[in-house]
Formats: sequence, structure tokens, C-alpha cells
Amino acid sequence: MQIQVIQTTSASKNPCGTKLFLYETGNVYDIYEDLAEVFLKEGWGKKVEEVKQEIETQAETKLQQELDKAKEVEAQLKAQAEELQKLKAQVEEDKLKLQEAKAQNEKLQQQLQTKVEELQLKLQEAETAKTQNIETQEITQEITQEIETQDLKLEKKPRKNANK
Repeated sequence: MQIQVIQTTSASKNPCGTKLFLYETGNVYDIYEDLAEVFLKEGWGKKVEEVKQEIETQAETKLQQELDKAKEVEAQLKAQAEELQKLKAQVEEDKLKLQEAKAQNEKLQQQLQTKVEELQLKLQEAETAKTQNIETQEITQEITQEIETQDLKLEKKPRKNANK
């Protein structure tokens, strides 16, 4: 029977007991049936099949733990990916809003520039009108002075036809 030794023990190598042998901890030996039963009963060893079963059970447990961890990590990654998608969507939405705001800003700047140009034109027209008004007033003043001068000259001249 295949036995994995748990405790180093000296025992017979064959059923006759003619040879003494040192069975060392951790090694697996093919031990005759009666001695194998003693190893099992005394707790000096375990059947290889039991050891294999324990190893398989431990491996399965560890594998299940690793799978559980992997599923947890996968869930976290999925949640992070969803959050990242939301953030990307928000960034795209913000980009669109920014583009709209830039377009609106450019439109307002153009409207403002147009208003400024209109006001500059009106200011030039007003200045031209003011200049023309001043010139008109000067001409009116000159004409008024000329008329007054002519009136004075007429008053000083004797009337020739008045006595006839």
C-alpha cells in the first residue's frame, strides 16, 4: 500500500521483519499491508490516495478562492469601466457645450463688432452733421451781418424819390 510518512519511523522492510528500514517524513513508500495499517493506526502516515484527495481538496478550495477573487476583481473592473464610460460621455457632452458656447461667443462678438461699426458710422455722420451745422451757422451769421450792414447803408442814404 502506498503510504506518505508523516513521522519518521524505523520499522521492518518486509513482512518477515528481517530488515529494519528508516521511513522518513514526507516520503512515499510502498509498505506491506500489515505495517501500513500500523502506520495509519499510529498516525505515522497517510494513504497516498487520502493525501491526493487532501491535496485535490486544498487545490479546489484555493482555486475556488482565486475564482471568487477573480470574479470580484472582474466586477470591480466592470464597475470602473462603466464609470469610465460615464465620464467619457460627460466629457463629450462638455466638449459639445464648449463648442456651442464658443460658437455663441463668436456670434456675439460679430454682433458686437457690427454694432461698434454702426455706432462709429453714426458718430462720423453726427460729427459731419455738426461740422455742417457749424458751417451753416457761420454762413448764416455772415449773411446776417451783411444784411445788417446793407440795412445801415440804406438808412444812411437819402431818399431821392421821397420829395418828388
